[in-house]
Amino acid sequence: MFLDVPRIRIMFIRHKKNKSGVISIQIIDKSRSNYKVLKTIGSSNDAAELQVLLKTAQQKLINLSGQFKLNFDIDKEKELISNGKKPESPRSTSLQN
Repeated sequence: MFLDVPRIRIMFIRHKKNKSGVISIQIIDKSRSNYKVLKTIGSSNDAAELQVLLKTAQQKLINLSGQFKLNFDIDKEKELISNGKKPESPRSTSLQN
């Protein structure tokens, strides 16, 4: 008897040093004890370029995982509170439309 258990996906960014000394940035999917390269973002020796590749990988990882990032404007919220106004909830405005 097998239970229908949802498959757990763990995705992460891997920095892998190649034989040539160049570092590759990859998005890896680990599920059921298997590692699979989903996407190779790029490779470089330059630290600045590696940072750009890492930022790109982080964005692609968010897109692949189906998660979204909430953008809170803390400064705007503090300004509204200090002026005695109540910040609007994004949820309440979307329900009114």
